Amino acid sequence: VLSAPKDIEGTLATVTVSNKDPTWGSLDNSVRDNKGGTGGGTTFNMANAGNVLSSDDVYASYTGDASITGDSRSGYLYAGGYDFSAVPLAAIITGIQVDIEMKESSAAGDMLRGEVALLIDGTKVGVVQTDETELGTVDAYITFGGSTSRWGASLTGEDIQTLTVRYQGIQKVSTTTAGTCTIDHIRVSVT
Repeated sequence: VLSAPKDIEGTLATVTVSNKDPTWGSLDNSVRDNKGGTGGGTTFNMANAGNVLSSDDVYASYTGDASITGDSRSGYLYAGGYDFSAVPLAAIITGIQVDIEMKESSAAGDMLRGEVALLIDGTKVGVVQTDETELGTVDAYITFGGSTSRWGASLTGEDIQTLTVRYQGIQKVSTTTAGTCTIDHIRVSVT
């Protein structure tokens, strides 16, 4: 007896919807943590979240603190409103790639690439992708996930209609200079 291949993964065509831009950005600085630094009220606060909608050299940002006593985290930066209407609601999502265009102001600032999480209907799903490589001082896209990365979640086309990307920056404790991390654009591709 032969079974029909309907809905069996690997028997269907694969389609990638590439480089979708967000339509909104927001932030939450209640989660920032300067690990004992003396920066005061705004150190590690994320600012200008609406500036991540396109690659236009207008930035969201946060500034570090040279006096921190432990690896520190910025506030959250959210990007959402991605148009995945071309993805069938019943589709099996086999990969999500998040590209964040960013840089740091000073090579001595020890600002790291950071952490990215996916939210569906405002709730975090799957695993957090972390990259503790120091940022460069020239704008470049940093990739989290990829065309075969499911982020530890089983998602469908219906799920990703409400996809939001959450970014959090990291500064290493070894710094003696307070750098600034600037984020220009957050785009998403889905397979």
